[in-house]
Amino acid sequence: MTHPTIVSLIFIILSSLFIGNAGAFDIDTFISNFEDKNDQTALVGQIDSLTIIRGNAEFHLGKGELTLFDFGCSKPMAISFSGTGRFAYTPPDNIELHQLKKFTGEAKLDAEFESIAFYYSVELDDFSDFSIFHPAEITKMAWDNIQDCKNDALDHLNFSVPNKLLSDMLTEGPGTFFMADFRIDKFERLMFVEDPSNDDWYTLSKLTRKHNSKEYDTYSAYSPDRDLASTRGMAVIDIKHYEIGSTIDRGGNMIANCRIHFVPMKWGSRFVYFDWYHKNRAISASDSRGDSLKIVSINDEPGLGIVFDGALPLGEQQYIDIEYECNSLKNIWGVYYISGLTSWYPKNPFWDRTTFKLTFDCQKDYEVISCGELTETQIEGERSITKWAGMIPVEYFSFNIGIFNSQKSDRLYLPSTNVYMAKNIPHNDIQEFYAKYFGELSSGDMLSQVTSDVSSALTFFQNLFEYYPFESIKVVEIPASFGQGSPGLIHLSWGTFQFADRVIGQAQFKAHEISHQWWGHVVDHDSYRDVWITEGLAEYSGFLYFQSVALETDSWKDIVSDWQEDIINGAGDAEGTIAGPVVLGRRLNSSLSDDYSLITYSKGAYIFHMMRYLLYDYTNNSDAAFKAFLNDLLIQYNDRPITSIGLQKLLEDHLKSDMSWFFNQWVYGTGIPTYHFSYDHRKTDDDKFMVTCHVRQENVPDNFMMLVPITVLFGGDQYVHLKLWIDKAENEIQLPLLPLKPKRIDFNTYDAVLCRVKDK
Repeated sequence: MTHPTIVSLIFIILSSLFIGNAGAFDIDTFISNFEDKNDQTALVGQIDSLTIIRGNAEFHLGKGELTLFDFGCSKPMAISFSGTGRFAYTPPDNIELHQLKKFTGEAKLDAEFESIAFYYSVELDDFSDFSIFHPAEITKMAWDNIQDCKNDALDHLNFSVPNKLLSDMLTEGPGTFFMADFRIDKFERLMFVEDPSNDDWYTLSKLTRKHNSKEYDTYSAYSPDRDLASTRGMAVIDIKHYEIGSTIDRGGNMIANCRIHFVPMKWGSRFVYFDWYHKNRAISASDSRGDSLKIVSINDEPGLGIVFDGALPLGEQQYIDIEYECNSLKNIWGVYYISGLTSWYPKNPFWDRTTFKLTFDCQKDYEVISCGELTETQIEGERSITKWAGMIPVEYFSFNIGIFNSQKSDRLYLPSTNVYMAKNIPHNDIQEFYAKYFGELSSGDMLSQVTSDVSSALTFFQNLFEYYPFESIKVVEIPASFGQGSPGLIHLSWGTFQFADRVIGQAQFKAHEISHQWWGHVVDHDSYRDVWITEGLAEYSGFLYFQSVALETDSWKDIVSDWQEDIINGAGDAEGTIAGPVVLGRRLNSSLSDDYSLITYSKGAYIFHMMRYLLYDYTNNSDAAFKAFLNDLLIQYNDRPITSIGLQKLLEDHLKSDMSWFFNQWVYGTGIPTYHFSYDHRKTDDDKFMVTCHVRQENVPDNFMMLVPITVLFGGDQYVHLKLWIDKAENEIQLPLLPLKPKRIDFNTYDAVLCRVKDK
């Protein structure tokens, strides 16, 4: 074991070999050195023991060879180690413990590895036990090790290591990034990332392959105190306004000039990173003085870095111009749609809301339908130039282009409604196919029907939510199987324009996307952990609309029944509630199952269904309290992102009660109770009836509790609603004396609780 004094001396010598500061290196050389090991050397040495601890992860390096890389920036930024090592990880909470056990069968990890690669800009104060390091040529083994690490980051986790490091190198202050890439036989390849600019500060992932594409499973992830990336002081800029001019040729090729007005938010930074569609390609960038700026963009990286000549002046509004090839437009059936609906232009990686002005120059036989309001149209020869403006700040904006039949609806007290049906989609051929093979016919005039449905849903939502947030609404058909509710612009799948509205899914689907005008563009989420709120509310809003138009048929009950069945038992590639709680968001899709849609949308909607009936006035059969809750949500969160914690506080305000039990069970938990229900009754001496309900609760923790409504039916139209607290395994509950003999008692009225119900 090396003496501590010698360790300190060696570390000082090691640091002195990397002379300079963050601004004194050539960026082109730095980037080039990531791709080619020629013309650079490294420090190589033998170590006996080294421990690096980051968050809940521990990397114990034993005897072996350690190589340090600086990539020409005079500061160590990567390590390759070959030898004996051990990795240990303990999940930070019960949710992450559940996930780790689901994937590995273990409550914590403790396993050996033979090589590991690190990239980092943080200060690794826990270096110790160095032998003597010396400059040396880079071995193939060491180079391949860090190359695999860099490539894994881009191929699997979709980020560029050079850009992550440059962000810290070009900002005054301590570094923030750390990653490790290593192989453990039992779990194959693992990657640990520390990055406070991500939703999760710390993430442990297993890199895997699924359906011939490179993907990953998140074994565990967390942030200290559940804080959000947008509140950690990591945002470099606050974007205020966009001006984007686009030229689109007949083949769908698009060149865009984007001016981004912003205010610097981070002191001492000269590097800004933007997210965008991964196939876009930057051409040039310049600052507000017209000076060219360096672009750092890796092929197929979903973003680009911009390097400024000097530190951005804090709080001083300025702009940047970026010219780029926008490769988001896709052609199916001769119809265009944007595959990068929310990322076709450079965006802030952090939650941000902006205004915008857009100009589109295209062939005059094509029509552009955009977010915002059309302010000007010019025809110049064979070209059509349209200008659009959106002066209400939104999180993103979108458009579509094509040849359309359109219909306009102007109803009193409703925003102007325009629906666009693509001419080139072969609806007649599709209709004949479905009629021949499935006996299913399309409606004769789907354009009129969709227009009517949109107006009907808008009327319902405007009455429920009290106002529509934009001046108009446009609905455009796209040749895809999904929908997207952009601000004031709804992209609807071709199937919506193909099949009659007697199909439950189509009615609910349209209403779901329309409701995103409120749940997504008035109230927005920040992290993937809270997307269940906006998607769950949109799904439940679609249900509320369908319930209002199908009330007489009771077919709306099938939706709740289907939600319940699928959440409990799974459906298709989804395993249901056991996949994890709603706060796992996108992580619910993994190599084990595809549960994102089922849990985020369906269980998210059911959680709001349960909230509705916690607020429900059973005496007057009134939803007034639930409506007030939703409108308060719209008011309080129209300028800040909603979180699960914020939603709990709002519900507590409306119920005047601590609701931590409800959120712990339904938002952060996975348990679903099974209730065995029965009752008995006897007539009292004063001709009333004493009823005792017996409820056995199973398949949930001992402290699980829920307020379950029941309906006592006496025959004819006479009934009474009551509520039962079920809070232990065996429950005997005596009802208030009843004036009549009960004919039947329905347990869990309105399916108000997500549960299984069995008669004893």
